[in-house]
Amino acid sequence: AGTYKTLTPSDLIIKNASVVDVAVNYAINYVPVTTGAITKKTVTVTAQADTKVYDGTVSSAVAPVVTRIIDPDAVSTAPFQTFGGAHVKTGKTLTPSGLIINDGNGGKNYTISYVTNTKGVVTPLAITVTADAKTKECPVTQDPALTYTFTPATLPAGDAFTGALTRDVSEEIGPHAITQGSLALNADFRSEEHTSE
Repeated sequence: AGTYKTLTPSDLIIKNASVVDVAVNYAINYVPVTTGAITKKTVTVTAQADTKVYDGTVSSAVAPVVTRIIDPDAVSTAPFQTFGGAHVKTGKTLTPSGLIINDGNGGKNYTISYVTNTKGVVTPLAITVTADAKTKECPVTQDPALTYTFTPATLPAGDAFTGALTRDVSEEIGPHAITQGSLALNADFRSEEHTSE
């Protein structure tokens, strides 16, 4: 792509004349001009709809679609797409980026147009919390620390449990329920959208 490119004519063939006629009757003069222009080809990268379970990131496992690139040029770095925020929501914007084309001209032969998609969906991550069984002896002694396990065993980066489990207040011998109490899960809002999305 560029302007003021030299255009050079050549290979004129005059028909219905012998080689001698051409040599004798014609003097072919080729005149170049320097007003040639090659414009950039537009390549469109379009984000695709994606639905994923909340994982604390904005990454998408779906690849955007790229329109045709002229042979023998090739994609040297494939494009990717990201959600407009990490948290649970429907109608989230998916934005493509990152395409690099190997065209022998540093990618300057192409204009890359990125097209967003508003059909992104992030669904809730199901977490199961299970209280650990505890015992204590009578007469009244201090309650053991109430602990728990959860699945999946790893939370998305930046997310954490706060608060604590509790049990019913009875001191009678027998089983007592351990309940949720103030235990809650706080998601990391640092990665959330900063727009009206």
